[in-house]
Amino acid sequence: MWKWLGGRRLAIILYCMVVVVFLAGAAVSVARKSGEKIREHRFFGDRWEYEGVEYDLSELPAFGTKNGRIFEKTCPRYVRDGDTLNFVSQDLDFEVYIGGRQVGSFHARPNLTGRGYGYMFHEVPLDTSYCGKVIRIWVSQIYPQEKRGKIEGMAICSPSAYFSWMLQSHGLPFGCSMLILFLGITVLLLRLSVEGRRTAKDGANLYALGILAVLLGIWTAQETLVPHLFMRDNQAYAALARLVDYSFLLLFGYPLTVFICSCTRLKKRIYEYASIGISLAAWLLVCAVHFGMGVDMHELLWIVNVALAANGVLLIGMLLEDLRYRGASIGGGRSLLFDAAGISFLAGAGIDLVRCNLKGGDVGDGGVFLRIGILACLILILMQVVRRLGEEEREKERESFINGLLVYSLSGDSAQDVLPQMMEYLGESLDAERTFIYEERERGTFENTYEWVRPGEIRYQAAAKPIPFMDVFREWGEAHSPEDHIAFSEPQQCRKRGPMVYEFAITHGVDSMVTGPLSYEGKMIGFFGIMNMPPDRVNEVLQSHKLLEYFMCVMMRQRDFQERLRRYSFTDQLTGAMNRRGFNEYLLDLWAKQEEHETPQKQIVGLVIMDIDFFKKFNDTFGHDNGDIVLKYVVKAVKGYLNCPVCRWGGEEFVVFFPQGDLDRERASGICKAVAAQEVQLSNTVVRVHVSVGAVLAEVEPGFEIDKLVKA
Repeated sequence: MWKWLGGRRLAIILYCMVVVVFLAGAAVSVARKSGEKIREHRFFGDRWEYEGVEYDLSELPAFGTKNGRIFEKTCPRYVRDGDTLNFVSQDLDFEVYIGGRQVGSFHARPNLTGRGYGYMFHEVPLDTSYCGKVIRIWVSQIYPQEKRGKIEGMAICSPSAYFSWMLQSHGLPFGCSMLILFLGITVLLLRLSVEGRRTAKDGANLYALGILAVLLGIWTAQETLVPHLFMRDNQAYAALARLVDYSFLLLFGYPLTVFICSCTRLKKRIYEYASIGISLAAWLLVCAVHFGMGVDMHELLWIVNVALAANGVLLIGMLLEDLRYRGASIGGGRSLLFDAAGISFLAGAGIDLVRCNLKGGDVGDGGVFLRIGILACLILILMQVVRRLGEEEREKERESFINGLLVYSLSGDSAQDVLPQMMEYLGESLDAERTFIYEERERGTFENTYEWVRPGEIRYQAAAKPIPFMDVFREWGEAHSPEDHIAFSEPQQCRKRGPMVYEFAITHGVDSMVTGPLSYEGKMIGFFGIMNMPPDRVNEVLQSHKLLEYFMCVMMRQRDFQERLRRYSFTDQLTGAMNRRGFNEYLLDLWAKQEEHETPQKQIVGLVIMDIDFFKKFNDTFGHDNGDIVLKYVVKAVKGYLNCPVCRWGGEEFVVFFPQGDLDRERASGICKAVAAQEVQLSNTVVRVHVSVGAVLAEVEPGFEIDKLVKA
């Protein structure tokens, strides 16, 4: 699941979500035209009279007293049965009279935050009998010293039409708020999905980011008034919304500080402690003054604002310190996505702040640009975090790949066995079709010594040997450094850089490849290659190619060293013939190969036991140095006459083995003639050497004891 949910896919998903939200907002804007009749003909909030002066109920001045004011207006003729007088009140007590009869009222009850309740929707039933009568509204501002109590969105229509109109009017900011909330939940789920691992290379705290996004989503959603539509005349919900409005302002500081601190280089926890200290102190002070002295929470907003300002100063100080540290450190740098996220948030907030000042304190759409800025900020941060999570995941896969390679390199008994297994591991792990190693031989030629081809793939098998890799490397090296690797995820990538590389890829059906030189102590000893792997694996191989080269070179050197040791331990150092141990090992290999080819259990073999005549007397006469010359000559003469294994059994005694049983009297006597055919040049004289032989043919089973056959 996590491998599929890569940074690119998640970014595309989030981008599509944003596009959907904006398309939905455009659709809402079009749909709002259907509410123009409400806006043009049934909007009822303006031209209310008080003492001969007309007022817009959405722009009531501060009365300065709780006695209230009575505004009146004539009920229009277009009222139908089932219509209602719909409006939104803010921190007001009111009573509605039509024709002298009270038809509706609202008086705020004290709640957990004080007497204020924020916003609330109301509807007053109407019918045709009210047409032409005077509607009087008595309003009393809960906070008479502030220009706060007012009535907004007053319209005469059916409740369903009013509901649709208000939903359309606030749909876009509410949709943005819901998307912010969704992103917060997504971040928390993302963090839970990687539980027990680092969240990112830079240690970004996803818990803090997710909680912050959830808080912002809930806070901005209730500010859009859409939730209030479902809770008409519900003072308990209005008080809860007001509590959310005030309290969440104090909750934002700590998770924001924790997240930003986790993204800095220094990661000083002192800022986190200071932030939570500021928030807790503000909370305790607000609760003490509100519950202890009975002061309305609305009048304590200055404490909240001071706490927000203190947290802001804290964040600025932390960022400035981090900037100084990054500027002084080598390689210090920030991600452009984080910078873009901060700019997006500031731009959205700045646009709404300007609009608020231009419109006299009310932007009319719930601060949609602030929400878009928050949304863009969260998306960019999430993209950065997911990208780094992807990098960490790839790093872990790379480490697992290298660890597996290391296990393979240490698991075999001999390097000769490990290298083919390594080729298979590379092919299987990288989902490639072919892996190979070419080693340098005489006169600059290269031999394909190791190769793995995926079962079922046959297109390489017929043409594996004659591939002109050196010509390809030579052309590539003319345009690049000699140490360059040939790497492409599709042949078109190298069409201009290396025409021969491109021709090779097209001719041999190579869709992707990584191949490069294998060097040991500054000398090129061969090259390796991996063909037709998934395109996204090419970069993975390139990032690990140095380690791959190292493992392969070490295994090849270890193989050569083991082969030299094997020769030393299985070969007589004087004559070059096999010793007894080497002869026994040769027989074991011979029986093993016969079992692989299902050769019959019993078979006839031939054995010639050969002694040098009067060799002890020769050593006494001419010395051991000349004796050594004779021993070497005898082995050379026998090998020149027969293509059979020769073993120095001990002293001047030798064994010649005929594995096919093709031994007869003529061949046995021919050994004596071959040895005596030439004179041997000693240090100060020339001699002719003679040997005595004994021959035996026997039917043996695998694993027979050669000593018994020699003694026979």
